[in-house]
Amino acid sequence: MRFRPSVAAVLRSRPTYIVNVANQGAITNLPATAEVEVEAVTDSSGVRPVVMGEAPTLLKALLEKRFVWHELVADAAVTGDRTKALQAMLIDEMAIIPEKARSMLDELLKASRDLLPQFFPRTGRVRTSGHQGIRSPRERGEVSTLLLSLPQFDMVGFTIAEKSAFNYRLLRSKGVTVRKTIDVLIGTFCAEHGLQLIHHDSDFDLMAKHIGLDIV
Repeated sequence: MRFRPSVAAVLRSRPTYIVNVANQGAITNLPATAEVEVEAVTDSSGVRPVVMGEAPTLLKALLEKRFVWHELVADAAVTGDRTKALQAMLIDEMAIIPEKARSMLDELLKASRDLLPQFFPRTGRVRTSGHQGIRSPRERGEVSTLLLSLPQFDMVGFTIAEKSAFNYRLLRSKGVTVRKTIDVLIGTFCAEHGLQLIHHDSDFDLMAKHIGLDIV
C-alpha cells in the first residue's frame, strides 16, 4: 500500500519524544520488558518506541546488570524479602564491600522502618510448636483461637531453605550442633526477616549470636 505524498509527509514529520518505556524491541538485543529511555512517537495506540537496533556489547552488559538490579529492588520492595534487597546491594557498583553489605542493609531498613513496613512483619514474633504441652481440648481451643488471631507467614521457600543449609554448616563449624532441622529453619527465618523469637529451647540460645538471631 502506498501513501499519498501529503500523508507520507505528515508521518515523516511527526515529532519524537525522549521517554521511559518498556523496550518492546526498540533495542533488539535487550529484553522486551526492560525499561529504557529512548526516542518514541505517539499515535492512537499510545506511546511507541522507535526501533534503535542493537546496543553495543559493552553497553548491553552494563544495561543488563542494571535491569537485574531493577528487578531485585522491585521484588524486594513488594515482598519485603531482605535476601533480594541484599542481592541488589551486592550487584550495585556504588554499594559498599560485600562483607559489610548486610549490616548496612539492616541499618538502612531500620532507619526507614516507617516507610518500609513490609520488611518488618507486624507480629515481631514467630510462633513455634504452639500446641506442644496442651493438656485439654478446652486449652487447645483457646490456644488455637489466639494463634489464628495473629498474622500468618509462609516460612519455608527456596531462599530460606538455602540460607538454613548455610547456617547449619556455619553452626557446625563453630561447634554448635542443632538437634532439629526445623529449629534451624525457624531461627534462619527470624534472623532474615528481623523478627524476635519467643522460645523455650536451648538450641536457639546457642545459634543466636552466630546467625544474628534476636531472641526474647
